[in-house]
Amino acid sequence: MIKNRRSVFETNSSSSHSISIRKEGSYVTAEELEKMFKYKVGSDGEYTFFDFELEFERSPFSVLTTFENKLRFAVASFGYDKEKREEIEAIMYEFIPGLQTIKYPTRLNWETSEEEPYYGYIDHQSMGVLQVFLRENKISLKEFLTNSKYVVWIDGDEYLVKENLIDSGLIHKEDFEEL
Repeated sequence: MIKNRRSVFETNSSSSHSISIRKEGSYVTAEELEKMFKYKVGSDGEYTFFDFELEFERSPFSVLTTFENKLRFAVASFGYDKEKREEIEAIMYEFIPGLQTIKYPTRLNWETSEEEPYYGYIDHQSMGVLQVFLRENKISLKEFLTNSKYVVWIDGDEYLVKENLIDSGLIHKEDFEEL
């Protein structure tokens, strides 16, 4: 069960994915998007996801703040839901300069012996974190992806890197709104 609690970072598993809201943020600009996707969208307009980019387990520690990184997390969170995947793809076509085609990696389905699109993996205990966060905070997927104030933390409770960053003073808990 996923539960939002005020000022608490916790999990019931070794996966500790969480989403924070910074007190201040800004929307991604056309210039940032151009720079971000300059070498990612081919001359044919194709953007390719790679399987390793769509996997979010308890390690390595990562902080997802950019449109592209949060996009990969959203695909892994929602990709198998056709309606949500289409929403993600519509946002991609709207914001990624020159995008004409989206290519997903494939994996062999052992039951059918067919290659099928692979939309990624979120560690079992963190699956649903994005869905619950968006619903409970009444935030659209587009808002989440395009505004830097939403930050995804990929961590494991055996590492507690986020807590160590706060304890060391490298990041300030006060910079984030209480949930």
